[in-house]
Amino acid sequence: MKNLTPKLITSKEILEDLKHKVFDSNISCTINTFSGSWVYSYLLAITRDYYKQELLENKIIAIPFSINTLLIDRGLSYSNVVDYIENYFPELETKQPHLNSMLSSIINESNGNIKIIISGLNNFSRDGISLALITNTINNLQKLYPKGLSFVYVNTGEFDISDEQYLEKISTSFLQNTLWGKEFLPDKTVFENIILNETIPSGVIKVSKEFINKVAVFANNDPTTTQIIARTLVSKKSKFGKNFIKEKSVSKIYNLIGLTKLDARFNKIIDGLQKQSYECLVNNYNNPTEFLLRTGLVKDGKPINPLFDYFIENRMKQTVTTIAVPKGSVKDKLTGQEVLLFELLSKGKNNLITKDNIAETIWGTEWENVYSDWAIDRLVSNLRKKLKDNDYHKSIKTLKGRGIMFT
Repeated sequence: MKNLTPKLITSKEILEDLKHKVFDSNISCTINTFSGSWVYSYLLAITRDYYKQELLENKIIAIPFSINTLLIDRGLSYSNVVDYIENYFPELETKQPHLNSMLSSIINESNGNIKIIISGLNNFSRDGISLALITNTINNLQKLYPKGLSFVYVNTGEFDISDEQYLEKISTSFLQNTLWGKEFLPDKTVFENIILNETIPSGVIKVSKEFINKVAVFANNDPTTTQIIARTLVSKKSKFGKNFIKEKSVSKIYNLIGLTKLDARFNKIIDGLQKQSYECLVNNYNNPTEFLLRTGLVKDGKPINPLFDYFIENRMKQTVTTIAVPKGSVKDKLTGQEVLLFELLSKGKNNLITKDNIAETIWGTEWENVYSDWAIDRLVSNLRKKLKDNDYHKSIKTLKGRGIMFT
């Protein structure tokens, strides 16, 4: 059967704009965006599908590395990820000599350029043990190809000071050349492409304009949420589509799509925010930070879309704002989830906390459905670092295979 799936996951205008801003020079840059914005996917579409030949003709080769894919999907450790990236080029000499030869010839051209695209590098900035390893690896690659090697860092979380110091160690051009995710948010035509990509291969070919237009309102500027709605349509068929179109209540639409799915999706955005941005969201979007404004998460005093707004007002606040945080204490410097973990660890002397305990605390009764080892490890790492940076009198000890505790 002929594959009718549209390849275009965004508009040609967005791809052209991204290609121009990222690939028309050999300067490294950072793209700041929120989790699930698909900017990395757009870069893959540029390098693998739509503009691959054009890039080659312009002596440009793009090599993508998704840290999240390597850590989660492939199950590699931080050190394994470092080894994978560092050995990528040497292994080409024996495994794919033709590609290695192409890389060498292009990089030796006066205008040749290898673009290494890295998504998820911020995972390393929150793991002190791996900082030196990944920094050394990237510096080694720059020495290997000193003429025309540049990096594109897709950052799906908000920088703190340590992140910026870390990036400066690798390349000052990361911070000097910054693009913002708001520039690449989908327009209305993109929603139809995303929905058809999910529904046509599954046999759900008839999707009404009314359905697509309503998705464009409720999942505005958020391709991941659009994909979730499309997949819900595939699994629940026409009954879901009719109810989705008919329903006017945001609360009922949120429940119709699925509490667990949407909560997990929006929690990934929240996990990437620093304290000031988090406080803006829970305080009626007052005083939005640069990150919230320039990624498009907040615009004109409103959140990115009605579903995210509902999550903040009715889902997130129920679980992460119930603890009073006294000014001037170490807790004043923590995000909502970090406060919850801090309180959990503080409940008693020699109080051993398992990952299941942490999951139930931060995600509530549905924790088994949204459980993420990576999210918990990152939360613990963030809290451990903040306690150390603020000279807190206790530290977090990890008991391998058992859990964590204050010592």
